[in-house]
Amino acid sequence: MKDIIDLVLVHESFLSHPPVLIDIGASGEIFPAWKRLAPYSHCITFEADERESCLSKEEKTNWKKFTNYDSLATSESSRQQEFHLTKFPFCSSTLKPNKKSLSDWEFSPLFQVEKTTMVKSTNISEVLKNSGIHYVDWFKSDSQGIDLRLFSSLPNSIRSKVLAVDFEPGIIDAYEGEDKLHHVLSYMDSEPFWVNQMQIKGNKRIRIKELNFSEDQNKLIVQNQRNSPCWCEISYLNTMDADNLKLREHLMAWVFSTILEQFAFALSITKNGAKKFDDQIFEELALESLKSLS
Repeated sequence: MKDIIDLVLVHESFLSHPPVLIDIGASGEIFPAWKRLAPYSHCITFEADERESCLSKEEKTNWKKFTNYDSLATSESSRQQEFHLTKFPFCSSTLKPNKKSLSDWEFSPLFQVEKTTMVKSTNISEVLKNSGIHYVDWFKSDSQGIDLRLFSSLPNSIRSKVLAVDFEPGIIDAYEGEDKLHHVLSYMDSEPFWVNQMQIKGNKRIRIKELNFSEDQNKLIVQNQRNSPCWCEISYLNTMDADNLKLREHLMAWVFSTILEQFAFALSITKNGAKKFDDQIFEELALESLKSLS
């Protein structure tokens, strides 16, 4: 699949408008699905907790362009926001952990707030406007409770043309006032997107402090308790039904769908693209999608 994807990504429609990928709460390795896109794309990342910022220099230089903001991504215009630094860095959030709700769960100590501080914040829409960027192709957010409000804050002219979206909303009340899975499902149901994938993640519902047994017995009890749903990794793709989606968006959507192994959807994109645009590349892409389905 490498050669055909490279062929698409050097298409003339991307020369002045390379793929733009936004990663909020960026940390660790490059998002696996983005590794094939990196040499051709502009990646914009936001990460306020320096404990999480561990992308290597090599990973940053793999991109056509890489822009990092050492700040919170926000839907508001404030330049600073309160940030709760938790024992486990990946649980830090602008929202306060819900101590009462979390007390029922084994992983509650990870949400213990070690420090609350004011940190620099950056409005996503302002960043795009000031950078002269009028589109986003892939929006990925793991912001610990505010994924949906960040995405919905994008201007409709940008939001409706986003081609792929990844959220990690909660199912339990881990944070006070968070955007939960049911909020995401309800909102996205009225937007031009369909669910590409959903993975339920969980933890053990058990009050360890209330177990009055030996340490070994406690470990055994915890070990024998199954996980229950706590949060979700959910991925969306644009339905590609809008009339204002141009040749570039169709090619980009085909690449995304192919990388995510949605080969039948990729094939439907080639059929629509061939009808709307005078470009033989869609014939090649259709053959590739059929080959993947065979």
